[in-house]
Amino acid sequence: MRFLFVCTGNTCRSPIAERLARMQYPQHEWRSAGVMPLYELQPMSSKVIEEAGADATDFQGTDIKDLNLASFDHVILIGETARNYAGRIPQNVGRHIWYIFDPYNAVGTDEERLQIYRDVREDIAKHISELAGELQLGEASA
Repeated sequence: MRFLFVCTGNTCRSPIAERLARMQYPQHEWRSAGVMPLYELQPMSSKVIEEAGADATDFQGTDIKDLNLASFDHVILIGETARNYAGRIPQNVGRHIWYIFDPYNAVGTDEERLQIYRDVREDIAKHISELAGELQLGEASA
């Protein structure tokens, strides 16, 4: 199956989701995009991806407008902005909405902000696990 995670800037939530899902369910294809892409991975996103044992290298930001949404089996819209600006999702494509805090907006010390990114990563991991169970995606990799 082909999946697309979409968030606002494609710098935090959707890349974290993409990289975690790729690591856990490599038998499926996972991509990410933004409705207002910034085209680079936030350093704290990269850090929490790597802490989880996933690969954060070679990330390329993507604009949802550059993708054929009909080529995906499921599109996961992460946050209100993605939901409002993703455009029309084709009828034959599964549409999922996850409301997860955008860590890009986190304030505080570096350590406090990093903890927010970690909390977001764990929230995303929980959502991926629930999605995998719902869609019977098979066993997660260790």
